Amino acid sequence: MSIHRGFLVLGVIGLSIAGALANTTVTYTGPDLGKWNDPTNWSPQVVPNNSGGNSFDVLIGDREVKLNIDATVSSLTFDGQ
Repeated sequence: MSIHRGFLVLGVIGLSIAGALANTTVTYTGPDLGKWNDPTNWSPQVVPNNSGGNSFDVLIGDREVKLNIDATVSSLTFDGQ
């Protein structure tokens, strides 16, 4: 393997790790008293739960959400405007 290829491989690995460590911000867009584990209640459509190398920052507006799973998130923000 040449030195240039080695740097390219290390660069790609570094970008993959950086992407896996980045937090994804998700916003609750479902109905009042909707279920946490329903991906259609979130934008983007994903159930926020830190697992498998994923990390989530969660935003919930003026609604109640049924937390019907054991979920771990990086941050949880309520905006009751």
